[in-house]
Amino acid sequence: MYIHSIMDIYYGYAGYAQSAGRGVVAGSIITLQGGEIEINNADGTSNTFKAQQDYVVTAGYALDVTQYIPGLSLGIAGKAITSTLLEEYSAQAFAGDVGVIYKPPVEGLSFGIAIQNIGTQLKYQEYADPLPLTSRIGSAYRLGLGEGHFLTGAVEMVNTENIHLGVEYGLDGIFFARGGYKQGYELDNITFGAGFKINTIQLDYALGLKGKLGMNHFVSLSIITGK
Repeated sequence: MYIHSIMDIYYGYAGYAQSAGRGVVAGSIITLQGGEIEINNADGTSNTFKAQQDYVVTAGYALDVTQYIPGLSLGIAGKAITSTLLEEYSAQAFAGDVGVIYKPPVEGLSFGIAIQNIGTQLKYQEYADPLPLTSRIGSAYRLGLGEGHFLTGAVEMVNTENIHLGVEYGLDGIFFARGGYKQGYELDNITFGAGFKINTIQLDYALGLKGKLGMNHFVSLSIITGK
């Protein structure tokens, strides 16, 4: 996935997942590039630095425990985080995420809950910042409309403060149209996009509106080799 945001801020994500028995192992790398900043010196000269460079490497495992508790899956992930400011001040942290998905005996319905960023602090020299401990709880429902058409709606609450709403229309597993709304944010609260899947390759594109500041552009490419 690639995201081009405002002020030359870039976000990149690459991940891989593989079935392993009753579970799935996965890994990913994330990068955030915060653009450049110009520093004016007392002697009248100036220097340009990369404002922020962040990297996160994650490894995780998910397990289907349906044979013990029908409809239940569990997941856990660990991650290493490194952050550099102005190409000079660096910090590292380690954290974990845990999550649960439950599919009740109602076709198309699912519930999920996750807690993210359980871990150490990011410390730049003597200044330490805690990672943003985040809780997420949500639900989704997929409704078949007949002849290859389906409609999926989802709702998510983040930290009991922000609500995310989303809807997706799909046609024959080939074309997808999406829209979303995020409550509790001053910017980037409306998104919409589309996706296409041909054989094992899926390409998705979306826009996030930021009012007078412009738009976020989201592009992702997925290669799906199995279920």
